[in-house]
Amino acid sequence: MARTSTYLGSVSDLMAGLMIVFLFIAISYMLEVKSQETLVREKAEGIASALVESKAAESRAEELNRQLEEQRGQLLKTNETIKEIAASYSEIQSALHKELAAEFSEDLGAWNATLERDNSIRFNEPEVLFLVGKTELRSRFTEILDDFFPRYIEIIYSERFRNEIDEIRIEGHTSSVWKDAVSESERYLKNADLSQQRALTVLSYCYQLPKVAPKSSLLIRDMRANGLSFARPVLAPDGSEDLQHSQRVEFRVVTKTQERILRILEAGKEDDSE
Repeated sequence: MARTSTYLGSVSDLMAGLMIVFLFIAISYMLEVKSQETLVREKAEGIASALVESKAAESRAEELNRQLEEQRGQLLKTNETIKEIAASYSEIQSALHKELAAEFSEDLGAWNATLERDNSIRFNEPEVLFLVGKTELRSRFTEILDDFFPRYIEIIYSERFRNEIDEIRIEGHTSSVWKDAVSESERYLKNADLSQQRALTVLSYCYQLPKVAPKSSLLIRDMRANGLSFARPVLAPDGSEDLQHSQRVEFRVVTKTQERILRILEAGKEDDSE
């Protein structure tokens, strides 16, 4: 009987020990499962976060592509507009050149004047235009203006060109020389004043010609006097300044197509700076 009790006690102890072992195994397994669950959850959250970021990046990429397409469309539209304006400008310039050449080709030599490629008419002989260092018109130049300007205005304001005119510029130009000036700045400023006064004198004389009186309101709107000092000298073949021909008066027409192109280009520069 005593042996039987001892045997049962040993079995009971063994079972208790196994239960403890199984408990530790169960706890270890539960901890491992918990760890795996945490790892899986973290991976899932990482994947979800990556998907969200990917979706946001995809959305941003789509928006950038949309903006690029919109800018590309605007650029193409602008290019087409510039092409149309440039074609119109070329057509007008060519037609105006033909008209001016047909009207004045026989007179330009006698006036010592030239019709330039940009359609400006340049009076080249300083001794015919003004007294040295003065703004008064010489009698020979007034005779030329009496003949030239009314005919010039008839072309400019003809039906073909009247709606294309933005400005009629009378430009005074000088050489870079000024007697007794001690610096380039002094030479520039004195010549700027002289060239402006000469251009204004020519404008005043032309405006008051009786033959152009019917177009006085148009001339008020369009005609301007600009003194450019020696900013645009005439160069000799060797590249040096041609002092004589730099002293000149030019009549220049600015068309609206030129202004349109300049405005478009300026707008483009503003967009790039932004």
